[in-house]
Amino acid sequence: MRKQRVEELSEGLAGPGVQVLDVGCGTGISAPFYIEKGCAYQGVDIAENMVGQARARVRSELAPFAAGDVEVYGRQR
Repeated sequence: MRKQRVEELSEGLAGPGVQVLDVGCGTGISAPFYIEKGCAYQGVDIAENMVGQARARVRSELAPFAAGDVEVYGRQR
């Protein structure tokens, strides 16, 4: 249901040239939706194993995934 709801909410916003930062991307389940819409996609998750699963699932240079803690990054600024 989460995937469907995210796509419903993003439908009018997603399109060519739109930059998407998917914080907490998990296994990358939303990435194909954004890639198909032509978005510039980047997935980030704190769990390295989830990032590995996302990379295995999506396998696209258009969907880079990285492991990291966005809260730590935000405090460094």
